[in-house]
Amino acid sequence: LHPAQVGDGICQDDLKRKECGFDNGDCCPPMDDKFYGDGSCNAGSYNTLECGYDGGDCKGFKDKYPSCPELFEDIKRSDGSPAVIGDGVCDLIIEYMTPECGFEGGDCEDCRVDDLKRLGDGKCDFGSYNT
Repeated sequence: LHPAQVGDGICQDDLKRKECGFDNGDCCPPMDDKFYGDGSCNAGSYNTLECGYDGGDCKGFKDKYPSCPELFEDIKRSDGSPAVIGDGVCDLIIEYMTPECGFEGGDCEDCRVDDLKRLGDGKCDFGSYNT
C-alpha cells in the first residue's frame, strides 16, 4: 500500500476500519443494511458523504445543516438500533446538540442547555436539564 492511496477517493479494503479513519473517509464503515436507506435519517456513520447520507435519507438534513460535522461512529439507541435524526425523539446525541446540527435536526429544540456535559451524566440537575 502506498501512502498516496490513503484518502484518494478509492476505498482500500485493508484501510476499511476505524483505526485507519476508514481510509481517510474513502470507505463507508460497516453497518446494518436494514437501516440504510430505510426512510429515516440515521445518525453517525450512516450520515456521511461516503455512505451517501444514509442512502439519501439524510440529504434534507445535510442540506439544511451543512455545517453539522460528519461522525464516523456508531450512535445507537438503548434497543441497539441507530439513533434517528429528525424523528421527533430527542436522543441527546451530544455531537448533534448544536445550532450547526439544528439541535438534533429539531428533535431537541426544547432541550437547549448551556453545558452539554451535564446531559446524561447520571445526576438530576433540574431546570432545562431535567426535560
